[in-house]
Amino acid sequence: MTTSNWDKFVLLLWKNWIIQKRHYVQTVFEVTIPVLACSLLILVRGLVTPTVYTEPTTFGSLNVQSLAMIREMVTNHPISLKIAYSPRNDVFERIVSRAARMLGTDVLHQGYNDSESMYKDLVTHNYLAGLEFGDELENITSLPDRVSVAVRFPSEMRTTTLPGAQFWANWRTFLIFPQFQVYGARNINVSDGGYPANYYAEGFASVQNAISRAVLELRAGRNDSLPHVELRRFPYPPFYDDPLLRGLENLFPSIIMVAFFYSCINTVKFITLEKEKQLKESMKVMGLDGWIHWVAWFVRTLTLLTLSITLVTVLLSCNLTTNTKVAIFQFSNRFLIWLFLFVYSITTIMLCFMISTFFSKANIASGIAGIVWFYSLTPFQLTFGNYDRMSLAAKLGSSLWSNTAMGYGVMLFMKHEGTSIGLQWDNLLSPVTVDDQLTMAHIFGMLLADAALYLAVALYIERIAPGQFGVPRKWNFIFTASFWMQEVFRRKPCSNDSDTIAVENSLESERLKSTGRYHANREEEPIDGQIGISMVGLTKIYDSGNPSSRAAVSELTVNFYRDQITVLLGHNGAGKTTTMGMLTGMYPPTAGYATIEGHRIGGTAVNKFRNTLGFCPQHNVLFNELTVAEHIRFFARLKGVRQEVYIQTEIDKYVRALGLESKRNEQSHTLSGGMKRKLSLAVALCGGSRVVFCDEPTSGMDPGARRTVWDLLQQEKRDRTIILSTHFMDEADVLGDRIAVMCDGELRAVGTPFFLKKRFGAGYRLVCVKRPDCQPETVVMLLRRYVPDVVVESDIGTELSLRLHEQYRAMFQPALEELEQNVDQCGISGYG
Repeated sequence: MTTSNWDKFVLLLWKNWIIQKRHYVQTVFEVTIPVLACSLLILVRGLVTPTVYTEPTTFGSLNVQSLAMIREMVTNHPISLKIAYSPRNDVFERIVSRAARMLGTDVLHQGYNDSESMYKDLVTHNYLAGLEFGDELENITSLPDRVSVAVRFPSEMRTTTLPGAQFWANWRTFLIFPQFQVYGARNINVSDGGYPANYYAEGFASVQNAISRAVLELRAGRNDSLPHVELRRFPYPPFYDDPLLRGLENLFPSIIMVAFFYSCINTVKFITLEKEKQLKESMKVMGLDGWIHWVAWFVRTLTLLTLSITLVTVLLSCNLTTNTKVAIFQFSNRFLIWLFLFVYSITTIMLCFMISTFFSKANIASGIAGIVWFYSLTPFQLTFGNYDRMSLAAKLGSSLWSNTAMGYGVMLFMKHEGTSIGLQWDNLLSPVTVDDQLTMAHIFGMLLADAALYLAVALYIERIAPGQFGVPRKWNFIFTASFWMQEVFRRKPCSNDSDTIAVENSLESERLKSTGRYHANREEEPIDGQIGISMVGLTKIYDSGNPSSRAAVSELTVNFYRDQITVLLGHNGAGKTTTMGMLTGMYPPTAGYATIEGHRIGGTAVNKFRNTLGFCPQHNVLFNELTVAEHIRFFARLKGVRQEVYIQTEIDKYVRALGLESKRNEQSHTLSGGMKRKLSLAVALCGGSRVVFCDEPTSGMDPGARRTVWDLLQQEKRDRTIILSTHFMDEADVLGDRIAVMCDGELRAVGTPFFLKKRFGAGYRLVCVKRPDCQPETVVMLLRRYVPDVVVESDIGTELSLRLHEQYRAMFQPALEELEQNVDQCGISGYG
C-alpha cells in the first residue's frame, strides 16, 4: 500500500481544516482582524472630507523689489541683512552696492578676496546671501559681456514655520518635482507655493531680481530704466483637495502591519506546536515528506488570508462613507490592490515558516515572531523622512524586510493616487516622478524575492537544525554533489539484500567475539526467522565532540524478527528510547548502521522505509482537536489505506479492541492518560504497518488496561516486526517472543523468555489483580501450601506481584487451580 503525494497533501488539508474548524474563534479572528483594522481607515475617510473647488483658483501677486517678506515673517534664525560677494573689485562693488540699495537702505554688503573666504563667513555669520562671481574675474576692470553669478543661500530654510523645520527643511534642489504628487494646486493658501520651494519667502527671488537689474542697468548706463516686476502663480482649474492621502503614507503601513499581526503569531504558534509535540516528526516517521507538510500549511494560511484581503480590497476601493464621494484608493486598479496584498500575504507566510524553524517551543516562537513582526517595519519608519535622498539600491536593500517593502509599496500607491491616475497596469513599471527610480514593479519583485529568501532559509534551517528530533544535515550539505545529484547517487548499488545483511552480521558477531563483547547471554538466532530489523554496531553519543561523553547506546548488534514481538527491557536511562529514535530516523547514529525491511537507515535513505512504520512514542503524540476515529482515519490513510470500507474497518477494530467505543467521537484532549496511550497504540498499528515501534505503550495504565493492550499486541504481531520497550519484567515475559536486555546503553542479554529464565533462574512471576477487600496474606498462605518460598515482589495499587521459584514448577497447576476456586475468598478479580 502506497499513498501518493497528492493524497497526503489532501489528507493534511483535511486535518488542518478539522483543526481550524474546531478553533472557530481563532478562525474568525484571523479573517476579521485585518478587516476591522482597515475599517479604521474608513472611519478616518469619513472624518476627512476632500475640499471641492468648483471655480479656478487664482493667487495674489508677489513683490520681489524688496525684502519686506523677510522682515514680516517670524524666522527660525536671526538673519543678518548683509550680502557677501567675491571676488572684491570695483566692478562687482558697483553691482552689489546697487543691488543692496534696491533691496532696502538697511541691507549691507561686504566683499571678499576669494570664494573660500566668503564661504567661511557665510557659515559663521548667517548672512542673507552670498554672491560668487568667479575667482578668475578678480582683476577685471570693466563689466564683461556675460556675467555669471552663483547665489549662495544656507541649505536650511530660515523662514519655514513648520515644527522642527530647522532640522529637516531644505531646498531639495536635487528634485525636479515634489515626491508626493497631489491632485490639485500645491499649498493653495500660500501665494508663493510654500515649502519646499520657498524662493520668495527666503528672499532668493528678490536677491536674484536685484542683481539682474543692477547688471542690466550698469550695462545700459541708465538708472531706473527697467519696468517694475512682480511674480504670480498660474491660475489652477477646478479640483478637489484630499489631505488624507499624504497622512496615510506613514499611517497605512502601520495599520496593515497590525492587521496581519495575529495571523503571523498564530501561524508560527500552530506550526511550532506540531514540532514541540513531535507531531511533525511522527508523521514523517509514518511516511509524510517534509515538503508536503509545508505546502499544506501554506495553502491553509493563504486561504484564510485571501479571504481577508479580498474583504480589505473592497473596503479600500469602494466608497463606504456617507459624507464623501471618494474611497481610500479612488483611482487605482482594484485587482492591483488585491494582487499587492496577495503577494504580501505569500511573503508573510514564508516569514512565519522561517521564524518557526528556529524554535522548538510554540509560546517562545510566537512571542519572538511578534517582536520580529513589529521591528520589520522599522527600516521603513527610519527612512520615511529621508526617502527622497535614498538610492534605489538602498530602498531595495531595506525591502529585504517584508514589512518595509510593504511600507514602500503603500507609499507608492498613495503617490500614484495623488496624481489622480492611481496605480494602473500601464504605469506599473514607471516611477511616480522623474526623481524617484522605485516603481511598484520593484516592490512586487522584492516581495517575491523576500518570500523565496525566507523559504530557502526555512528549508535550510530545518535540514541542519531539525530540533530535538530529526536527522540533521551538515551545514555545508548544499555544496555537496550528493545534494544536487541525488538521483545519480540513488542509482548506486546498495547492499540491502538479506544475504548481504546476514554476512555483515556474521562478520560483526565475529568481531565482537574477538573483543570480548559477545558473551554467552545471547541465544542463538532462529534458523528459519525472517529478519525485519538488523542493527550492526549501532552507537549514539549525544556530545560526540567531548571525549569524556558516555555513549547512550554502545555498539548495539542484534536482529529483530518478523512475526515476533521483541522487547527491549531495561531501567530508565538504559538506552531503549534512544535505540528506537535511531531506528525511526529521529536521531542520527554516531556510528554503526541498521537496516529496516532491507533499507539502511541514515541520511536521505530514511524516507525509503518510513511508509512501512508505525510509531507509539513514550509520550502521547496526538492532535488535541481530532477525535479518536479521526486519528485512526488520518494515520491509516497516511500509511496507504485508501478505500473507505477498509478505513472504517480499521476504526471499528481498534476502537473495539481497546475499549474506546464510548470515546469514538471525542477529541483526544478530553481523554484520560490511559486512553491516550491506547489511542497512540492504535495509531501505530493501524494501516497495516509492517514495522511497529512501541516505546513503553502501557505506561500510566491500570492492570486491566495493560492486559487489553497485551492481548491486542499478541493478535497483531502476525506479518509484523514489533519492537516494544518496557521496564516491567512481567510485561516482557508475557509479550516477548524475544527479549533484549539493555543496561547503560549496552546489550547485556538477548533471547527467548525461556532462555533468559533458564540462564538467570529468576523464577516465575504471578500477578494478581486485587479487589478492594483483598487480603494479600490470604493469597500468600494459599500459595505456600504448594510453593513454600513464594515471595511478594510488590503490592501497589490494585496489583499484587508474587515470585515463584522454578524448582516448584510441577506444583504450579494445582496451586493455580485452588487459587481459581478461591478468588472470592482471596479478594482478587484475576491473575496471570
